[in-house]
Amino acid sequence: MKRYAFATLLLCIFALNIAGQDATPCPADRICITREAAIAAAEAAKERDALKLQKTADDKAFDDLRKELNEVRVRLGFAQGEATALRQNAVQDRAIIAELLKSTKKKCYPFTLICL
Repeated sequence: MKRYAFATLLLCIFALNIAGQDATPCPADRICITREAAIAAAEAAKERDALKLQKTADDKAFDDLRKELNEVRVRLGFAQGEATALRQNAVQDRAIIAELLKSTKKKCYPFTLICL
């Protein structure tokens, strides 16, 4: 980020130097660019910075969604475990009821008044 700001600053300084000079050849120890090239470089740096910010925001949103998904998976596993336990309890209760009904049935014989 600092590099791009520094590069943009250098480009602006070069552009101002060029604007203040006449159409003289560029010295051998400097880099000379046109005003249009400096503006294009500054715009490219702004666009690059905006894309970096967007990527950072997208990465954060993706990480948040990943955490949420893991939490939902844990809650789903817990709920499935509870449902399995409840089904098992229902089966066990039905078996107990069936055994109790078998043991409490009275035997009634035909043509008798007493049931054993």
